[in-house]
Amino acid sequence: MSLESLFKGSPNLPNIPKVVQELIKQFNDPHSNVDEISKKIQMDQVLSAKIMRLANSARYGAGRKIASIDSAVVMLGIDTLKTLVVASGITGAFQDIPGFDKKQFWRDSFMIASISKLIAKHTDSDPETAFTIGMMRNIGELLIHIYHEESAVK
Repeated sequence: MSLESLFKGSPNLPNIPKVVQELIKQFNDPHSNVDEISKKIQMDQVLSAKIMRLANSARYGAGRKIASIDSAVVMLGIDTLKTLVVASGITGAFQDIPGFDKKQFWRDSFMIASISKLIAKHTDSDPETAFTIGMMRNIGELLIHIYHEESAVK
């Protein structure tokens, strides 16, 4: 299979939800503020639920109950939110693929992304960028399974 044939289907690639795209822009905008980010998050019920679940987890909740997106955004911080939003947008964009272990694929991707982020913290690299790159590392494998399933190694 040639790269050309693989990318012929690229106009049909799954799209990252618009709210996720807008949030990523806001995270990178130095003039953006917590209120704008909170309002944008509230536009997506699934993303809101994930953020509330994380904010109230044992790792972040510290015994107190976070009841609003505004409070969750402040408590989690921009770096953590950015990681969650990017991960949620990427994983949610792809549907189930016959013969492909999507759960294992994302588990491996998150592991590599987390390791990349950890390594970046000990260098001059941006940890959130490293996380995103780690998440995207195996995307070619996913494209092969989506558009050329017959060529995919099973």
